[in-house]
Amino acid sequence: MENGRSAAASVSSGLRHLLRHRSSPRQARREESWRTGGRPRHLPPPVCDISSKLEHSRGADGSSPGQGGRYPSTSSAPSCARRRQLRDSGVVSRTQSHQAPIRSAQDALLATMVSHDGIAPVSVLAVAGHSRRTLERALDHGAVQRVRKGWVALASADPVLVAAAERGVVLTCVTQAKRAGLFVLHEPRETHVAARPHSGRAGMLDARVHWAKPLVPRHPESLVDSIENTLALIAGCLPHEEALVVWESAFRTAQADPHTMARYSLPVAARRILDIMSTRSASRTSATTQL
Repeated sequence: MENGRSAAASVSSGLRHLLRHRSSPRQARREESWRTGGRPRHLPPPVCDISSKLEHSRGADGSSPGQGGRYPSTSSAPSCARRRQLRDSGVVSRTQSHQAPIRSAQDALLATMVSHDGIAPVSVLAVAGHSRRTLERALDHGAVQRVRKGWVALASADPVLVAAAERGVVLTCVTQAKRAGLFVLHEPRETHVAARPHSGRAGMLDARVHWAKPLVPRHPESLVDSIENTLALIAGCLPHEEALVVWESAFRTAQADPHTMARYSLPVAARRILDIMSTRSASRTSATTQL
């Protein structure tokens, strides 16, 4: 009997000892954190970027931990320093997700340049939504070239337009008529440009420079003259018959209108050609009515 009592007493004493020294849940988590370095045992060690995390979250068979798979071993994962070393040595390039926005922004810039005949002022590109940083990248890579202050151009841009931008002039007269597709009897021997009064750069050009006041004010960001200014200068620059042919071509292709031209204060030569064109138009209209 005494042996039974002593055994029961020892068991009761052992239970009290266990209850007294049993750790609380908070203490158990603290001990777990101390043993695993601050992270649960079932998670892999930290990795340097999200791509490595995705690699560690899937097994060799493509299964994820949520699908019953287990986290693979992390011994083969390169460290952050190793990844930087591979990238700097060219073995691993920068991520495409970082380069794609840069390429798309530069492609948009080049598309805008193409729509402006390969040459445009920087202010026009800014209005179109292209940042200064995108333009500087394109200049550094050689995609575009700086013509002069405030102007950039593609390597494929028309050399005549590039020269006009460099000198601050606009293409006009017979040169612009030829570019616009109007019929010209003789190919011009020299480039015809228009310049503002007291423009020192224009005087250094090996071209025919027109200093007359334009009928239509020229936009400072334009490299080609308007059709009204072009016809007015042609009337006083070319022989009468040749100028008449160009005017008739402009009216036939609907690039110019007699009624619109009549509203301007035309020079004498231009007024004379307009009167002839109006007379011919009236004669044709009368003949058509009689038929």
